[in-house]
Amino acid sequence: MMKHGKPQYAVLWIAALLLLLGAITPIVPLQRAEAGGIPITLVNPSFEEPLSAGSIPGWTQTFGSGGISVSSAQAFSGTKSLQLTDTSTTASLGIESAKVSGIAAGESVAATAKAYVTSSSAAIYVRFYDSSGTLLDSAAEWVSSPANQWTSVTVTSIAPANTTQVAVLLYSSVSGTTSVYFDNVSLERIIRNAGFEEGPVGTTIPGWAQTFGSTGISVSADRANAGSKSLKLVDGSTTGSIGVESDKLSVTAGQAISATSMVYLESGTVSLNIRFWDAGNNMLQMATQTYSGPLSQWSIANVSAVAPAGTTKFSILLYSTLAGTASAYFDSISLSGPLITNLGVQITNASASYAAFGQDSSGNELLYLGSNGNPSKLAVYNAKTGATLHTFDLPGATAVWGMTVATDGKLYVGTASGKLFQYSPDASSVTDLGQAITGETTIWELTSGTNGKIYGGTYPGGKVFKYEPGSGFTAFGGQIEPGEQYVRSIAYDESDHQLYIGIGSHAHLIRYDNDTGVKTNILPSAYAGEEFAYYTNYANGKIFTKMSPTNVTLVIDKTSLQVDATISGTGSIGVSRLSPAANKVYYTKGGSLYAYDLSAKTETQLANVGSKIIGSTFVSLNETGYPGYTLLAALRSGEILKYNLDTGTWAKTPIALPESPTTIQSIKQGPDGNIYSVGYLVGGMGVYNPATGVQTKYRNVGQAENITVAGNSLYFGIYPGAIIQQYDVTQPWAPTGTPKNPKTLFDLDSWEQDRPFGMLAVPALNRLFVGTVPAYGKLGGAFAVYDLTTGSLNVTRNIITDQSVIALANKNNEVFGGTSVWGGLGITPSATEAKLFVWDTATNQKVFETVPVAGKRAITSLMTGPDGNIWGVAEGTLFVFNPATRTVVYSANKFPVSYAGANQVWRDAKMELNSDGYIYVTVGGKLYRIDPATKNTETVVSSGASLLAQDNNGDLYYTSGVNLFKYDK
Repeated sequence: MMKHGKPQYAVLWIAALLLLLGAITPIVPLQRAEAGGIPITLVNPSFEEPLSAGSIPGWTQTFGSGGISVSSAQAFSGTKSLQLTDTSTTASLGIESAKVSGIAAGESVAATAKAYVTSSSAAIYVRFYDSSGTLLDSAAEWVSSPANQWTSVTVTSIAPANTTQVAVLLYSSVSGTTSVYFDNVSLERIIRNAGFEEGPVGTTIPGWAQTFGSTGISVSADRANAGSKSLKLVDGSTTGSIGVESDKLSVTAGQAISATSMVYLESGTVSLNIRFWDAGNNMLQMATQTYSGPLSQWSIANVSAVAPAGTTKFSILLYSTLAGTASAYFDSISLSGPLITNLGVQITNASASYAAFGQDSSGNELLYLGSNGNPSKLAVYNAKTGATLHTFDLPGATAVWGMTVATDGKLYVGTASGKLFQYSPDASSVTDLGQAITGETTIWELTSGTNGKIYGGTYPGGKVFKYEPGSGFTAFGGQIEPGEQYVRSIAYDESDHQLYIGIGSHAHLIRYDNDTGVKTNILPSAYAGEEFAYYTNYANGKIFTKMSPTNVTLVIDKTSLQVDATISGTGSIGVSRLSPAANKVYYTKGGSLYAYDLSAKTETQLANVGSKIIGSTFVSLNETGYPGYTLLAALRSGEILKYNLDTGTWAKTPIALPESPTTIQSIKQGPDGNIYSVGYLVGGMGVYNPATGVQTKYRNVGQAENITVAGNSLYFGIYPGAIIQQYDVTQPWAPTGTPKNPKTLFDLDSWEQDRPFGMLAVPALNRLFVGTVPAYGKLGGAFAVYDLTTGSLNVTRNIITDQSVIALANKNNEVFGGTSVWGGLGITPSATEAKLFVWDTATNQKVFETVPVAGKRAITSLMTGPDGNIWGVAEGTLFVFNPATRTVVYSANKFPVSYAGANQVWRDAKMELNSDGYIYVTVGGKLYRIDPATKNTETVVSSGASLLAQDNNGDLYYTSGVNLFKYDK
């Protein structure tokens, strides 16, 4: 909960400057008010969001050009702030927030920022606009000292007539140079004259009106909690009441409002009230907190309420009782509402996911490297020296899954967004070519054809496309293998104008004739049980394709379609193109470089290079020790390998991998009170300390689908392979140390399980319960019970036939499980309704199952409610299950969520019972608050809210992409 000091009002006005800023009819700014108000949402107020096409999201430079940037040199919270560097003595710089609508004339508004001034001075402005965007007025507060430390600066002002919008401007002066950082910008609606230091003007108290009685209200200097004045209320009647009411402020139905006042009571009883009004100025509801002591001292009175349906405004009423007399002073009125803070990026990774080689216009060898993140990045290096030449964001992409260099020298990048990107050597930017095929969300591997053409495969339609400069995208061949969602690899044979296409999640290898459109599955029947045909390459009449999950690469003769050889354990992304010096291709496995001789059908180990190849080429280096041809390869470890084909001489050159933000996959409060976040795809972990605001980042942990807690440990459910790891938060982070921390307890790979979304530790039983989604192309999840004392593991596959186990809860000696009809990716569900089951921990068996909500396909959250029942969310339905009677005692559609048309749903709702007595739930991208008694549901965050955790203060945390948000109630 935010706490604020008393406003101190003084006049600070520089008329010429306001005229320069476009102000008219000057309004006196109220100096250095530490506002206590209702937050007005700004976009990117802490500057933690990644730049979008070079621009700062939520902000526009409106004065000057240049000199404004997002910096990591200073930060009040998170890792970034806004840096403003004005080097001119004749011009100013300024950047303005996006305008916020819903402000009414007469409302008092406060803008606050943290400022770190290194030289001269800077200002924060609140600016008022009409509906057409015309500036009506503005007010400023300047800050210049203390230098080189964070200082809070606030300006408050009153919206003039015709106001509908408000914005915040961060600004430097015209006449001097400035260097300053800004962070944690906020905008609030406040009570005008909340400390009664302003006025009165005649008999009128600015910002207040007597609405009960006609006398007994005055501004007094007899007592003050802060400043020199307070409001005095004297009610000498036993048949009438006295009340003074604030100006009305805008509010929306469902918004939580809290009001606080300092009260000095001399006699009787008084009250602090919040009154809610509709658009017709009819009072809808009043929340009251009476105060009757202690006497003769300043004490705090608080009242809170949620705006009912139909509310458009609220006011604060200071009131005496009707039946009794009273004498009291009120001071330091403040408001508060939920404060949402973007805590910024929690996890970053520097990954090397895919690589390709090309040349610039001068013939210099270039390395192109894709790095996974949000957004993913493309880095360009000098392939001989390792020097970084360019780094580009790939907007909207969260992973790079394919790269190829076309015959015209242009690079193409396939991404998890379904977008194709193009880069021309020597260019200063990448080109976003857009979605390859409408509805396809992922481009897997790419291959180059003739005359600048390239080909690619997609998911979830299992399709193939061609991109041709000048003509664009062409999809062809339909779904390459009916019923299969993945085109996971692709290779081109120029001699026969044919494509070889690797399919999943039930492996096929399709030969596609570009001339006739004929498709033929050439995968030998012995490998039909595999899930995927990965990393397909073509070289001199041979097709190479890697089987998953057995990790065997087949070498198939294109004429006989017989398997020439099998290569086990390859770790590289496919094999190299054919060597220019011999009939060989190159690859890595087990950290070593190998060559496969296509003629002899044998492989030879060459060197222990310590990592996996993710892209390669052959060049002539003309260096000592490197005559003839040399293999150049990018390694996943962030190095360039050069291996000479004649001498066997080799060396590695390190490169600087681009750092990328990582999407948050799971969050949980740890046993130490910190909020833990684990990343998607490339993993990594972020730790936020609510007490200090300090953030810490760790690496070398995989993608945790969910997290649970017992004792001093976090338990991670890691994809792939359903690996369960334990992290003791009291011990140093040492994932590669001895002993390891986190350490692996077990995995469920041998049960064909992949994703542990159901994670529940029950300390009273000292057991860990795990529910999983099966591997690609499989139905039937598992329910695992692990004894934390003995290490024994009991696994039940298909506890609910053909369904995945994704949500778990516990009461007494029973565990409750919720399922999803969807299995692993790439297979159609056989079931149509999700189930709730009960597991008896004493007998270690399932004792009950039911469909709690008819027609719903996934139960994504379960918890033990305050009534002792099991609460759950099934699609958009909230249900309550009585574990004693084994019946659903409540069911209602509360959330606008439907899984119709979804490819799969394993995770959506997350519920937390809060210390304020409410249940909070994220579902469908929104955060809701539920009254457990009435089941009334209110939206508290209307978009961009996923996952959920809470800290020891009851404040909530949710995620949106790479960012962690704090909902301070």
